[in-house]
Amino acid sequence: MKLGIVGGGQLAQMMVQAAISLGIDVAILASTSDSSAPRYVYSTTIAKEFDKEHLQHFVDSCDFVTFDHEVIDADILRSIDGYKEKIFPTPDTLELSSRKAKCRRLMAEIGLPTPKFEIATNFDELRTSISNIGLPVIVKSSFGGYDGRGVFEVKDANDLASLKGTLPEIFEVVIEEFIEIEKELSIIVVRDKDANVRSYPLLETLQQRQMCSEVYYPVHVSEQIEAKSREIAEAAANAVASVGVLAVELFLTKSGDVIINELAPRPHNSGHLTIEAMATSQFENHIRAVCSLPIGSVEPLFAAATMVNLVGIADNLDQDEGRRRAIGYEDVHLHLYGKENRDGRKIGHITVTGKDQGATLETSRMARDAFLGTTS
Repeated sequence: MKLGIVGGGQLAQMMVQAAISLGIDVAILASTSDSSAPRYVYSTTIAKEFDKEHLQHFVDSCDFVTFDHEVIDADILRSIDGYKEKIFPTPDTLELSSRKAKCRRLMAEIGLPTPKFEIATNFDELRTSISNIGLPVIVKSSFGGYDGRGVFEVKDANDLASLKGTLPEIFEVVIEEFIEIEKELSIIVVRDKDANVRSYPLLETLQQRQMCSEVYYPVHVSEQIEAKSREIAEAAANAVASVGVLAVELFLTKSGDVIINELAPRPHNSGHLTIEAMATSQFENHIRAVCSLPIGSVEPLFAAATMVNLVGIADNLDQDEGRRRAIGYEDVHLHLYGKENRDGRKIGHITVTGKDQGATLETSRMARDAFLGTTS
């Protein structure tokens, strides 16, 4: 069996590691900027753009094809011969993540809880939508945003004026009410081609600099909140006919409501701790579902786990020395992505498992600081 992965970043790297254990060959269709997965795969094609010609040839050479990211033209994927039998998640599912407006409409249509929102395609519509919803609002670019990119908070007229200078002449944005958040949550759902669904335990995420910084298990919420979160996540996976992993990001509001924030139809940063903390990692289960293999157990192996991202810093960073320092701590699992250090760039992550969440969090932060040569 040969699995093709479009994109060669850290998600592809960790999928490759899972595929090796399953005895599945992997081919990569990478962009010129991808530096993680291509180092480990002999069958790698570098393309300046993912056009129909490159994609068709790649799909023809593989049994199944999946994605490292969702920033790809769904219409091109639909034009590929054999896409219905080979490409998962499907172009329709993939498009929901790369186009926020379409996803918001679908979630609202099927009755899943979302923030109050409107969609605008020009500045006059944007101004009207803000007036309808009421300041403050969050404005999200419908296309291409991740790790906080394309997300703007508008609190007053000055913010609105600044936004006018930022947006292109033709755009599509989602305008959402500002939510008072108690916790940011995530559930990783895996769904196969026969609509069998399993959900990993609920996770809590901490966002810093508009990107995921830390992830915790278990989450200290009521059984009702956890059950509601699971219900919403699995309903979303079924609604979008997901095949593979779907990460469902949720807000727990100050008033105790659970609402959908984002969907990501692929392995997700919040699920990285599943590699060590759960019976089957999100990466292996994604491959299993895409390749028509039975889904594995999603049960936790430890009472507690914490994951922290390693984010590049402005100062010079010796990753070799950082590695030596970080893995000197007990129970530390270090994952490096083969990326050069750059301020604000994810270059790896650390997971710590154990019996106590407080202890795993403390150790993971100390190991992170040791790797970066900083202090919290």
